[in-house]
Amino acid sequence: MLLAERGSCLSNKLWVREIRKLTQRGHQTALIATDYRSLQAPLTDVMFARWSQENFFKYAREHYNLDRLVDYRTEAIISCAWRTCSIPWPGSPANWRDCFSSMGRVVRLV
Repeated sequence: MLLAERGSCLSNKLWVREIRKLTQRGHQTALIATDYRSLQAPLTDVMFARWSQENFFKYAREHYNLDRLVDYRTEAIISCAWRTCSIPWPGSPANWRDCFSSMGRVVRLV
């Protein structure tokens, strides 16, 4: 991974640090930061790792309907050909509140 760095002045007179990464295929990716003290390599590693995670969740949201996984509804599941059962989501926020308040009392007693 080849890195290049330069300072740039934005239209609002703010100086920023521009770091560019050149891939083997010739694609350039720019990173704009106001952190002047950090070294190039650790800063770019952290930012590109974050972009990788964001791209993963974007893909999961689009292709696996990730947002729908967090739900309080129940659905019928056919466990056998002759029997249907319903599996509830593990509790509602009201039950979570009771559970967390109980845990808080135990922690305060210890």
